[in-house]
Amino acid sequence: MQTLLSVCVFLMMFCIGLDFSWRQWRQLLSTPRPIYVGLVAQNIVTPAVAFAVAWHFRDTPEIALAIILIVASPGGPVANALVHFAGARIDLSLSLTAINGLLCLFTAPLIADWGFLLVSGSESGLKLPLAHTMRHLFVIILLPTVIGSSLSHFAHEFAKRLRVVTRYVTITLLTGTLLVFFVMNLERINLNLGQGLIALSVLCALMMAFGMISSRLCGLNESFSFAIANEVSVHNVPLALLMAEGMLKRPDLSGIIVLYVPVIFAMSLGCALLYRHRFGSVCAARRG
Repeated sequence: MQTLLSVCVFLMMFCIGLDFSWRQWRQLLSTPRPIYVGLVAQNIVTPAVAFAVAWHFRDTPEIALAIILIVASPGGPVANALVHFAGARIDLSLSLTAINGLLCLFTAPLIADWGFLLVSGSESGLKLPLAHTMRHLFVIILLPTVIGSSLSHFAHEFAKRLRVVTRYVTITLLTGTLLVFFVMNLERINLNLGQGLIALSVLCALMMAFGMISSRLCGLNESFSFAIANEVSVHNVPLALLMAEGMLKRPDLSGIIVLYVPVIFAMSLGCALLYRHRFGSVCAARRG
């Protein structure tokens, strides 16, 4: 299962690389403010919100520690798909996913360890093995993103054809893997179902709200704000599971991490439908 999770994360980041050529990386320099706001929201605001929720549920370690691992993981292609469906700024969403994916080589261990320290204290000894984590993240995060982006730049037509096949394989493998994890962890899910649903619902609502509020306070319009709010809320579940199972050796955390999937998907899809209804045509006209 750990191998399957690694393959899922690798393919997800490869897809992001295929969607993001070197030319697009250069274009980011012309309008950096939304990127800066999104990065701050992802790596400072959102972890602070998650730490507060985790601390509140510290008496149930399975919930608190799972929340820490979820928020330590960056966004993924699911966030991009929801932003595209809503009709918001998919270019910003892809940019943030790609950049946060590269940054998580350093940010994921730091966020996780700070969260563990807050929730469990230094005496617990709970800590991600830094060298092993960074090596693993380099292989499954940085490497596929660079390969995909390089292919998109040097072999654009081939990358275009490969993108369709890779997305289909990734979605199929990801769905199957998460379903297997859901079945495997049914007992753990049922054990903390009530509290888990409350904690995850509060977490997701706060992440989306603070992502939107911080973006609007920085003067960004509704399209940029929705992309940022969605990006900071929809995290890379396979990576969180991989950190729990393979790096931290805490399979008991997998139940809450898997439960996060239907909670965030329902909430994000609802917000995407609402946004599409209220702002979709306005944003499309503005981009046109």
